Amino acid sequence: MYIGQIIYAILSNDGGVSPLVYDGNTENTFRIFPIRVPISADQLPLIVFEGDDANPDITLQQNTGLVKQRVRIDCLSADYDDANTLGRLVYNAMNVPKGVYGNVQVAGIFYKNESENEETLPGMGESVQTYIKSLEYLICYYFPTPEQQSSPYSFGFSGGFQ
Repeated sequence: MYIGQIIYAILSNDGGVSPLVYDGNTENTFRIFPIRVPISADQLPLIVFEGDDANPDITLQQNTGLVKQRVRIDCLSADYDDANTLGRLVYNAMNVPKGVYGNVQVAGIFYKNESENEETLPGMGESVQTYIKSLEYLICYYFPTPEQQSSPYSFGFSGGFQ
């Protein structure tokens, strides 16, 4: 659940990524969405991320507080080259040192894999042929303390599931 806060904080504050996915309609909102493209999305390029199960690091003595989670970040565009360019920018943006991102202490972000795909997205006025550059990461973070938690359901942005 905190993976969204981390990803949104990193990508929306990156000087290469944020101008390409800036909503433009409202202040400080970006086309960076959890799980799937929302029905309300009407513009490309955009980013969709999805995390797998979060696995806490538990020793025989205790829970260490460290969580390991695989995540896929999809960069969608109507143009193949633009999807790859956004993918490179996301790759560069995610290459950050350990630190606090979106109120979550990150121990490390490790690039794992990438792939390409294309599909037709319904909506956006009509069906749109979309190119997708997918990047996979392993993100290790410490479960936030109660003081760091804004909400257990907060992804750190005003968008949501449509």
